[in-house]
Amino acid sequence: MKKSFIYLTKAICLACIFLLSAASFGQTVLINEIFDIEGGELDSDSLGVTDYSTLPAGWEVNDCYSSKQNYEASAGDATRSVLLKNNDSYFITPAVDAPGILTFWVKPKEIVADGVLLVEKSIDGEDYIEIGSVVPTDMENFVEFTFIINDPSTAVKLKFRSATPGIEEAKYYVDNVILFEDETPPSSINNLSTEKDFKILGNYVDNFLNFKTKSNFGRISVIDISGRLVMQREYSGTKSLDVSQLNSGIYFLRVKDSFGVHTNRFIKR
Repeated sequence: MKKSFIYLTKAICLACIFLLSAASFGQTVLINEIFDIEGGELDSDSLGVTDYSTLPAGWEVNDCYSSKQNYEASAGDATRSVLLKNNDSYFITPAVDAPGILTFWVKPKEIVADGVLLVEKSIDGEDYIEIGSVVPTDMENFVEFTFIINDPSTAVKLKFRSATPGIEEAKYYVDNVILFEDETPPSSINNLSTEKDFKILGNYVDNFLNFKTKSNFGRISVIDISGRLVMQREYSGTKSLDVSQLNSGIYFLRVKDSFGVHTNRFIKR
């Protein structure tokens, strides 16, 4: 009985340590929207079809539908998604004042040749410029995509729209748009950590990347040479990352833990 109590106490202590460690590298949420909006059209001109007032303040929507499709896809889940139904469809986030890591979930309604979902940004009211595009091909499941928004500014807005050069227009469900404030934007990848603080075991990586750091808990991010965040997850104990799905090229591994932020480069073969 006494031994059981000791083991239980140790387990509780370890759990507390993990939670405290995890909190030390938490990120501030700037935008978090799952589009739980009733009805059909989201367009502000279609009064009586949708309760447009349920959309949070600061969002702009044009010619979109509120769909019952959602990224959770679980029974009884009442949340919805925005459906970009043609090349005139778009929605725009409220303005934010800090750089961040953008994640969102997408599923195509149908596959259209050359169709893409564009993500654009406007800084301080200037024209929108493209920061990236995605081509979702899984019609059964929502897929998560990630971009780094590295623009310290007084007003950065993000615009999502479909773009198709042909006659047939692509339609995309978009849901769970989240923007985390990133305290260490990708421009810091030039300030590589010393071997004392952080080490990648081997400069060339095939399938699994192994690294050494002083902390057993943290968040790991993989950034490509253009500064785009391509992978991110928490680690606990195991300091190995499956990178088999990455294309060959140069990447940066960034680790954020209770000792700080460490970055080093590696080459995926």
